[in-house]
Amino acid sequence: MSAVSGDPPRRASVDAGQESAAGGDRVTGGGSPAGRQSQAGRDPAAGRGSPVARESAANRESAANRETAANRETAASRESAASRESAASQESKASRQAPAGAGQRRARPGAAAAWGAFVLGVTYAGVSLLWALGGTWLLDTVGGQIEDAARDGDTRLRMIVWVSVVLKLIAAVIGLVSVYGGKRPQPPKGTSPRRRERRRQRTKLTALLGWTAAVVLTLYGGVLTLVGVLVQVGVIDASADADEKALAWHAFVWDPWFLIWGVLLIIALRRSRPGWFR
Repeated sequence: MSAVSGDPPRRASVDAGQESAAGGDRVTGGGSPAGRQSQAGRDPAAGRGSPVARESAANRESAANRETAANRETAASRESAASRESAASQESKASRQAPAGAGQRRARPGAAAAWGAFVLGVTYAGVSLLWALGGTWLLDTVGGQIEDAARDGDTRLRMIVWVSVVLKLIAAVIGLVSVYGGKRPQPPKGTSPRRRERRRQRTKLTALLGWTAAVVLTLYGGVLTLVGVLVQVGVIDASADADEKALAWHAFVWDPWFLIWGVLLIIALRRSRPGWFR
């Protein structure tokens, strides 16, 4: 009786254990859709086909493409900048190596002053040449014994005027020689020391002549201009038989002409030759 009555409790215990196991399976979601979705989320291979995963992959690919394009553009920019820099460097080097005067129009230092002195000198020499040839134009602006001797055809005076013509022409071109001939290229390496020395002596002689002419013209014109202006303003009294017209021309034309000529020569020589006798 006792054996028969004990079977139902054991069956109830077995059924309760099976139900508990099934409940555990339901709790863990082994067979439920939520469990399968959770497992699929944990499994990378299971989520590859989802829209979120595809969008993420597309974003990563787009970012990679943009980065590659930016890198290419940066490399192209650097290559272009390097090319421009190389071209500019080559052009600068070529311009430095180009010989002077080969298609170059750069103004030389002191050229404007030298040309101004040349114009003044040649014009003044032309007036003196006219008087040396016997002309009388503007002769009354000189006055004094020089005018009288020139009108009388004095041979000695004409010789002096001819010498003055030559000296004025030399002083006229000396500025141009200094500017355009003072900075010649160095002689070749095979040039003998003797020729180098002769070349150096010629350069020094040109500088010496230029500075001599500039100083003489400036001092001569400056002193006579100062005296003439003082006479004109009444600080210095002129003689009773002085030619007023000739005095005015000397004070405001002839003597300042020498002064300006000399100053232009000094500017041309100083700018074309940094040293005094180079």
